[in-house]
Amino acid sequence: MTAIEPLPGDTGSEAVAINRRAQVLAFSYSSSGGALLLWQDGATIDLTIGANPQPDAMRHALNNRGEVVGQHLTASGAIHAALWTTRRLRDER
Repeated sequence: MTAIEPLPGDTGSEAVAINRRAQVLAFSYSSSGGALLLWQDGATIDLTIGANPQPDAMRHALNNRGEVVGQHLTASGAIHAALWTTRRLRDER
């Protein structure tokens, strides 16, 4: 078992999903918000860009290509469906 530490300044973290490549989707959170993280090979990638993702495990999923789907809260407060990918993950397919 490996602990996925919260981001600096956050108070906790929670794993949401794991795929066959041993990538883990997690949230790092505090009373003021949170961040969506992807943990891979001992490194943490912060997937949060702009506003906060909605920290509800039932609304986020991780596939075996390392792509994440879920909901994202925009700066105006609207909730939108989102697909998170990173160049690092796309290059490894």
